[in-house]
Amino acid sequence: MKQLRAHFPDRIITTALGASEYWIGHFSWKEVTDSVDYVNVMTYDYSGGWGGRAAYASNLFPAGAYSPEPTLSVEEGMKNLIGNHKVSPAKLLMGMTFWPSRFSVDHIGDHFPINGPGYSMNITHAQAMYLLRTGKYADFWDEKAAMPYMERTGGGSVVCYESPKSIQRKCEYAAKLGCAGVMIWHVGADVCGEKAPLMDAVAESCGVAKQIFPRQIFEQQVSDLQNQIQQLKSQLSHVKAAGEVNSAKMSELSMDQLHALFSQMEITWGSLQDQLWRQDAPPHATK
Repeated sequence: MKQLRAHFPDRIITTALGASEYWIGHFSWKEVTDSVDYVNVMTYDYSGGWGGRAAYASNLFPAGAYSPEPTLSVEEGMKNLIGNHKVSPAKLLMGMTFWPSRFSVDHIGDHFPINGPGYSMNITHAQAMYLLRTGKYADFWDEKAAMPYMERTGGGSVVCYESPKSIQRKCEYAAKLGCAGVMIWHVGADVCGEKAPLMDAVAESCGVAKQIFPRQIFEQQVSDLQNQIQQLKSQLSHVKAAGEVNSAKMSELSMDQLHALFSQMEITWGSLQDQLWRQDAPPHATK
């Protein structure tokens, strides 16, 4: 990092680092912060297939809907950096996630086989919103953690996701700490047709106006969604052919996911056609 700074004295240099003591206890933080302009703090990935539990990926505060094992939170990570390692908040960009995590269990906090196939996956924000609109899911807000999640009323699926409300709370927390800003992983994961509701929440928190995507973005979305649908249909065929004990359950969840992709396609096509109509419509029809 010192050599990089010496070679590029006038460039903005960043590094992405975790916030748990397991990782950051090995760093010389003064040398790090003297060499970079900002540290992108990866205050996320607190859950996944490797953890064997349906849990939040980036909860602001310790969970209230289940007993944390261990107590992981954005607050804990940021306090560790600022309080224990004396890193200036002005050097920090607090990380947040835009992707939802979906687990094949009945309730938040339930366990599953570590790295078990089909038990954990990441989906897009648009797909999560479609699942909620199907009426098959109950939506919850964990006030203690400042995080939303949903559970399939028939069981078998839990989705932990970010909402404009949770993103706004994170932005407010970063500002309260005096951070330089926030960092997102990843931009575009919240795209729903012509809007990005989570990015809009970040923008509003920073006093910036919302934006609507141009036509070219929709065309790329359509292409990407077509590829995703084909991949999921292929996976579904393999699951059925495998004849596994849990194949019926996995097939049902895969079908939910397939429907979510088709719904996202419809939303995207609808937004694209709406923009094309406005673009080609006579002046009196665009009012």
